[in-house]
Amino acid sequence: MFPTGIAYLTGLFVDPTVYQRSENTERMFDMKIAICGGTGFVGGALVDYWLQAGHHVKVITRKLPDLHNPSKNLTYISWEQVEEQPHLLEGMDALVNLAGETLNQRWTTKAKLEIVESRVTTVARVARLVESLEQKPEVVVQASAMAIYGTSLMKPLTRVVRKNP
Repeated sequence: MFPTGIAYLTGLFVDPTVYQRSENTERMFDMKIAICGGTGFVGGALVDYWLQAGHHVKVITRKLPDLHNPSKNLTYISWEQVEEQPHLLEGMDALVNLAGETLNQRWTTKAKLEIVESRVTTVARVARLVESLEQKPEVVVQASAMAIYGTSLMKPLTRVVRKNP
C-alpha cells in the first residue's frame, strides 16, 4: 500500500485519463521510465511499483549497487555514465527526478546548505540531460522534499496548520 502522494504520482503513468499524450495507448502499460533518486525512500517505492506493473525502469544514481539486478526490467546507470552517454535515456516515456541529499539527518547549517545545493545541482543536471536528448520524454516530473516540522521530545509534530485566533 502506498501513501496517498505516491499512489497519485504512480497513477500518472497508469491511468489513461491522466496520461493522454501518448499516440499509442497500449504503451502506457509497457513504459520506459528513468528515475533519478530511485534508491531513496519514495523513489524505491516507485521503482518497485513500476516493476510490478511491468514497466522498464532505469535508475540514475550516484553509486551503482553491488548486487545483481533482480529484474530484467531494471537497469542502474551512474550520473557519470548518463552525462557521458545521454543516448542511454533516448526513448524514455517519462523521467522523474527525486534526487537530492537525504533529509534524514541533523539539520546543521552545513547539512541545510548541502540539501539545497543537491537539489539545485540535480535540477540543472536533469535539464541539461533532457535538452541533449533527441527523443525527449513525454513526461518530466520534478519533485523534492524540503521540510522541517520543528523538534520536541514530548509531542509528535505534524503538518497540521494552526489557524490564527
